[in-house]
Amino acid sequence: MLTQLIQFASTEEAPEGIAALGIDPVAILLQTGTFVILFLVIRKFALTKITKALDDRKSTIDEGLVNAEKAARQLAEAGVRQEELLAKGRQQADEVIAKAHEEAGLMLKTAEEKAAAQTEKLIEDAHAKIESDVKKAKASLQSEVKALVANAAEVIIDEKIDAKKDAALIEKAVREAE
Repeated sequence: MLTQLIQFASTEEAPEGIAALGIDPVAILLQTGTFVILFLVIRKFALTKITKALDDRKSTIDEGLVNAEKAARQLAEAGVRQEELLAKGRQQADEVIAKAHEEAGLMLKTAEEKAAAQTEKLIEDAHAKIESDVKKAKASLQSEVKALVANAAEVIIDEKIDAKKDAALIEKAVREAE
Protein backbone atom coordinates (compact mmCIF):
# COMPACT_ATOMS: atom_id res chain seq x y z
CA MET A 1 0.00 0.00 0.00
CA LEU A 2 2.71 2.27 0.66
CA THR A 3 4.13 1.63 -2.72
CA GLN A 4 0.87 2.43 -4.32
CA LEU A 5 0.72 5.74 -2.55
CA ILE A 6 4.17 6.62 -3.59
CA GLN A 7 3.31 5.79 -7.13
CA PHE A 8 0.14 7.91 -6.93
CA ALA A 9 2.07 10.86 -5.54
CA SER A 10 4.74 10.60 -8.14
CA THR A 11 2.28 10.30 -11.00
CA GLU A 12 0.61 13.63 -10.21
CA GLU A 13 0.82 16.21 -12.87
CA ALA A 14 2.88 19.32 -12.44
CA PRO A 15 0.83 22.47 -11.79
CA GLU A 16 0.44 24.98 -14.56
CA GLY A 17 -0.26 28.78 -14.68
CA ILE A 18 -0.90 30.63 -11.40
CA ALA A 19 -0.88 27.33 -9.55
CA ALA A 20 2.79 26.97 -10.52
CA LEU A 21 3.45 30.03 -8.32
CA GLY A 22 1.71 28.42 -5.36
CA ILE A 23 -1.39 30.61 -5.61
CA ASP A 24 -4.70 28.87 -5.40
CA PRO A 25 -7.42 30.84 -7.30
CA VAL A 26 -10.25 29.15 -5.39
CA ALA A 27 -8.69 30.14 -2.06
CA ILE A 28 -8.29 33.73 -3.27
CA LEU A 29 -11.95 33.88 -4.32
CA LEU A 30 -13.06 32.45 -0.99
CA GLN A 31 -10.88 34.90 0.94
CA THR A 32 -12.17 37.83 -1.15
CA GLY A 33 -15.77 36.79 -0.47
CA THR A 34 -15.04 36.47 3.25
CA PHE A 35 -13.40 39.90 3.24
CA VAL A 36 -16.39 41.51 1.49
CA ILE A 37 -18.84 39.90 3.92
CA LEU A 38 -16.74 40.94 6.89
CA PHE A 39 -16.44 44.48 5.48
CA LEU A 40 -20.22 44.77 5.04
CA VAL A 41 -20.90 43.47 8.57
CA ILE A 42 -18.38 45.89 10.11
CA ARG A 43 -19.74 48.73 7.99
CA LYS A 44 -23.30 48.05 9.03
CA PHE A 45 -22.68 47.57 12.77
CA ALA A 46 -19.37 49.13 13.78
CA LEU A 47 -18.33 51.69 11.16
CA THR A 48 -21.20 54.11 11.92
CA LYS A 49 -20.37 54.02 15.62
CA ILE A 50 -16.66 54.52 14.96
CA THR A 51 -17.26 57.47 12.60
CA LYS A 52 -19.76 58.96 15.07
CA ALA A 53 -17.19 58.66 17.88
CA LEU A 54 -14.54 60.27 15.66
CA ASP A 55 -16.93 63.10 14.70
CA ASP A 56 -17.86 63.65 18.36
CA ARG A 57 -14.19 63.75 19.29
CA LYS A 58 -13.48 66.24 16.48
CA SER A 59 -16.34 68.50 17.59
CA THR A 60 -15.14 68.32 21.22
CA ILE A 61 -11.62 69.31 20.14
CA ASP A 62 -12.99 72.14 17.97
CA GLU A 63 -15.14 73.35 20.85
CA GLY A 64 -12.12 73.21 23.16
CA LEU A 65 -10.11 75.32 20.71
CA VAL A 66 -12.92 77.87 20.46
CA ASN A 67 -13.18 78.00 24.26
CA ALA A 68 -9.40 78.40 24.56
CA GLU A 69 -9.45 81.32 22.11
CA LYS A 70 -12.39 82.84 23.99
CA ALA A 71 -10.53 82.45 27.31
CA ALA A 72 -7.42 84.05 25.80
CA ARG A 73 -9.51 87.02 24.62
CA GLN A 74 -11.15 87.32 28.03
CA LEU A 75 -7.75 87.18 29.71
CA ALA A 76 -6.46 89.94 27.45
CA GLU A 77 -9.58 92.01 28.15
CA ALA A 78 -9.14 91.43 31.89
CA GLY A 79 -5.54 92.62 31.61
CA VAL A 80 -6.69 95.78 29.85
CA ARG A 81 -9.42 96.35 32.46
CA GLN A 82 -6.88 95.78 35.21
CA GLU A 83 -4.56 98.40 33.70
CA GLU A 84 -7.47 100.82 33.38
CA LEU A 85 -8.47 100.25 37.01
CA LEU A 86 -4.88 100.68 38.16
CA ALA A 87 -4.58 103.92 36.18
CA LYS A 88 -7.88 105.15 37.63
CA GLY A 89 -6.72 104.20 41.14
CA ARG A 90 -3.43 106.04 40.63
CA GLN A 91 -5.29 109.09 39.36
CA GLN A 92 -7.61 109.05 42.38
CA ALA A 93 -4.64 108.64 44.72
CA ASP A 94 -2.92 111.60 43.04
CA GLU A 95 -6.09 113.66 43.44
CA VAL A 96 -6.35 112.72 47.12
CA ILE A 97 -2.69 113.62 47.67
CA ALA A 98 -3.13 116.92 45.85
CA LYS A 99 -6.23 117.70 47.91
CA ALA A 100 -4.39 116.77 51.11
CA HIS A 101 -1.52 119.11 50.15
CA GLU A 102 -4.03 121.85 49.38
CA GLU A 103 -5.84 121.33 52.68
CA ALA A 104 -2.53 121.23 54.55
CA GLY A 105 -1.57 124.52 52.88
CA LEU A 106 -4.93 126.02 53.88
CA MET A 107 -4.52 124.75 57.43
CA LEU A 108 -1.01 126.19 57.58
CA LYS A 109 -2.24 129.50 56.20
CA THR A 110 -5.10 129.52 58.71
CA ALA A 111 -2.71 128.71 61.54
CA GLU A 112 -0.38 131.50 60.39
CA GLU A 113 -3.30 133.92 60.23
CA LYS A 114 -4.42 132.89 63.73
CA ALA A 115 -0.87 133.25 65.02
CA ALA A 116 -0.59 136.67 63.37
CA ALA A 117 -3.94 137.71 64.87
CA GLN A 118 -2.87 136.47 68.30
CA THR A 119 0.46 138.25 67.94
CA GLU A 120 -1.37 141.44 66.89
CA LYS A 121 -3.70 141.10 69.88
CA LEU A 122 -0.74 140.57 72.20
CA ILE A 123 0.93 143.64 70.72
CA GLU A 124 -2.27 145.66 71.13
CA ASP A 125 -2.63 144.40 74.69
CA ALA A 126 1.01 145.29 75.36
CA HIS A 127 0.49 148.77 73.87
CA ALA A 128 -2.64 149.21 75.98
CA LYS A 129 -0.74 148.03 79.10
CA ILE A 130 2.15 150.36 78.29
CA GLU A 131 -0.27 153.23 77.68
CA SER A 132 -2.02 152.44 80.97
CA ASP A 133 1.34 152.26 82.75
CA VAL A 134 2.39 155.57 81.14
CA LYS A 135 -0.88 157.19 82.27
CA LYS A 136 -0.35 155.83 85.80
CA ALA A 137 3.25 157.03 85.74
CA LYS A 138 2.13 160.45 84.49
CA ALA A 139 -0.54 160.62 87.17
CA SER A 140 1.97 159.55 89.77
CA LEU A 141 4.49 162.03 88.41
CA GLN A 142 1.90 164.79 88.42
CA SER A 143 1.03 164.10 92.03
CA GLU A 144 4.72 164.07 92.91
CA VAL A 145 5.26 167.28 90.94
CA LYS A 146 2.34 168.82 92.77
CA ALA A 147 3.84 167.75 96.06
CA LEU A 148 7.20 169.13 94.97
CA VAL A 149 5.62 172.36 93.83
CA ALA A 150 3.80 172.58 97.13
CA ASN A 151 7.05 171.94 98.98
CA ALA A 152 8.85 174.38 96.75
CA ALA A 153 6.10 176.96 97.25
CA GLU A 154 6.34 176.52 100.98
CA VAL A 155 10.05 176.96 100.86
CA ILE A 156 9.68 179.94 98.54
CA ILE A 157 7.09 181.58 100.72
CA ASP A 158 9.31 181.21 103.75
CA GLU A 159 12.33 182.56 101.97
CA LYS A 160 11.06 184.64 99.04
CA ILE A 161 13.75 187.11 98.35
CA ASP A 162 14.37 187.54 94.62
CA ALA A 163 14.10 185.74 91.21
CA LYS A 164 17.57 184.29 91.46
CA LYS A 165 16.84 182.74 94.76
CA ASP A 166 13.48 181.43 93.37
CA ALA A 167 15.28 179.68 90.47
CA ALA A 168 17.84 178.17 92.84
CA LEU A 169 15.13 176.94 95.17
CA ILE A 170 13.15 175.35 92.26
CA GLU A 171 16.28 173.72 90.97
CA LYS A 172 17.04 172.40 94.45
CA ALA A 173 13.50 170.99 94.71
CA VAL A 174 13.74 169.30 91.30
CA ARG A 175 17.11 167.73 92.26
CA GLU A 176 15.61 166.39 95.44
CA ALA A 177 12.71 164.90 93.45
CA GLU A 178 15.03 163.02 91.16
